[in-house]
Amino acid sequence: MLAARLVEDNDVLIIEEGSTAMQIILHLTDKRNFTFLVCSIPTLTLLLEFQRNGRINWRTYLSGEK
Repeated sequence: MLAARLVEDNDVLIIEEGSTAMQIILHLTDKRNFTFLVCSIPTLTLLLEFQRNGRINWRTYLSGEK
């Protein structure tokens, strides 16, 4: 995925809602010291599942919506 190649270690990424936005997560598992700000429960669930399985060790924050 082209967008994943633009992301570097130590970056902060904001992920909106949607299946296309969630796809980038699958291509970032090699990144380190990474922070995610997510805006949807499904995205948060995916990240927490990856973390539970030891695939990632990132900081993840859930943003509130209007």
